[in-house]
Amino acid sequence: MKIVQDHEDEIDQNIAKKIQDINIFRNTKDMADQLRPVANAIDCCQADNASLAAACDHFLIIPNSSHLHSNTSSSNA
Repeated sequence: MKIVQDHEDEIDQNIAKKIQDINIFRNTKDMADQLRPVANAIDCCQADNASLAAACDHFLIIPNSSHLHSNTSSSNA
């Protein structure tokens, strides 16, 4: 991505757009992975047999989820 930014005038715009689209796809995929624990917790709360204890269990797990911390060091790569 940095190469595209540094050499914007020299790179074909179609190639630059595809590189940006791939980066958007990767970021979207990472965000979906990070939000999966939240979605699971919400699903638990919407179940017919939902309980406050089960909801608390699911929501207390979210801050320690490996999905939330998996890509923090590789951003802007």
